[in-house]
Amino acid sequence: MPSSRISTALASFALMLACACGTAAPAEPTESADESEAERTSPTIEPLPSDLDHRAITYLEQYGRHWPAFRFHGAVLVARGDQIAIDRAFGQADLVSGVSNETTTQFRIGTLSAQLTAVTALRLAEAGVLDLQDPVAKHLPGWPGGDQITLEHLLTHRSGIPSFTDSDAFERWKNAPHSLAEILDQFRTLPLEFEPGTDTAPSNSNPVLLGAVLEAATGKPYPQVVAEQVLQPVGMEHTRYVASEEQQAIGMSYNDDELLDVVHRVHPSAFGPAGGWLSTTGDLLRLYRALAGESLLSRRSVAQMQDGGPQGGLGYGWAPTELAGQAAVSWPGLIDGFNSAAFYVPADDTTIIVLSNTEVVPSGQLGEDIAALIYQDELPRREEAVEAPIPFEEQLPAVGRYVPTRGTEDALAAADADSALIGEVYVLPNRKPSGDELIFMVPDYGTKIMHPEGKGRFFFKDRAQTRAEVIVRADQSALLVLESGDGELRFVRVPSEDPAKPTSASARAGDRRRTG
Repeated sequence: MPSSRISTALASFALMLACACGTAAPAEPTESADESEAERTSPTIEPLPSDLDHRAITYLEQYGRHWPAFRFHGAVLVARGDQIAIDRAFGQADLVSGVSNETTTQFRIGTLSAQLTAVTALRLAEAGVLDLQDPVAKHLPGWPGGDQITLEHLLTHRSGIPSFTDSDAFERWKNAPHSLAEILDQFRTLPLEFEPGTDTAPSNSNPVLLGAVLEAATGKPYPQVVAEQVLQPVGMEHTRYVASEEQQAIGMSYNDDELLDVVHRVHPSAFGPAGGWLSTTGDLLRLYRALAGESLLSRRSVAQMQDGGPQGGLGYGWAPTELAGQAAVSWPGLIDGFNSAAFYVPADDTTIIVLSNTEVVPSGQLGEDIAALIYQDELPRREEAVEAPIPFEEQLPAVGRYVPTRGTEDALAAADADSALIGEVYVLPNRKPSGDELIFMVPDYGTKIMHPEGKGRFFFKDRAQTRAEVIVRADQSALLVLESGDGELRFVRVPSEDPAKPTSASARAGDRRRTG
């Protein structure tokens, strides 16, 4: 079981807290779209700090000091207008051959691909080839629910179509090449999660269906439409669909032994317009500069991309957010073995792009921390805990089967449907020739090594830097507390059972002591 899945389970409460914080609305244009260039005025914008490059390198070097797998592998570009302050590559493009990343290395940009699809749709809308209020059925007759789902619903993730990448079957299906038509068949008959236009839920099915609409509207293959409408006008010469003969990074995942594994089997064509593109930091900057300069789209269309709309939510390939106190837009780039992020601050025309060929170091967090260097003049600190020499026998009192308290059960249920199914966890001894250790196991999710930090205290080597404390009471009952950021999960120890045979949901409910 991939370690990333249990990491998601452990960090679900942190994600829940983050989602509850809300986001800032993007800055709205102060003049109408039809004002002349002469009538527009721009405030004086200060250049980026001259020492930003040095401070960013100092910050990034904090990753992997004690946890080697957490070294950053990727590329970073930061610019204000046409001033490029950081253009750096780090780590390895290929873990096996040892080839280093370069600033021209191509990375799989995953869900950032949705931006290329969105810009293409807006270009065709401005040319009168399609209208964003068109129902899907106008271009794809017979599509289920196509009379109610508009192209704008697809762009803003308000269609209600489930994400085809969420199914268990997709985990196997993605290992082979697939056509756009085959991807469409993966979600064609799935029931909608909500009535179109009534809610917002990110779904990889939306850009795929929009890609099919682009093909139908133009009579050309999807990659060709994007190339003609976006890549060629902008000069994105190092951006390719699915495959490339240029130097590209090889993706890496994090396994249960806390090592990096090369991701071999996943075929990017299985993601289609939702994640099939490769690009470079330089090419993405060219795209964002063209959008800012209105050479690719009108001012009104660019505002539509960045604005979540009157009902809030997501823009077209951008999401309104707050970045180090600034109103900004951002979007993640996620796909197996890679994680990326792009940020743009309209007020001062600042762009931050982070592309990475591992799933370990969160590019979104790196982008936010680099923004803190720019706007708050702070050097973010990253602490990587070091094991304490605690004898294994003194760690054994933590062993046992635990179930969530009432408060933790409610928090998991609020986080996501998968986390709501976590009914029990285990702390188990793992004896092996290289050294005995405790492991934390979530049935059906996987395991994590528990590194001793003090008596009854442990840490996990994960993105969230999760810490665990086991409090053994006088009556030998025990409380397991998982902490990450400002949140925590609590579990109480109950009579042990075979972890290979987890109890049923009804039996687990009878075990729970509602103490927290």
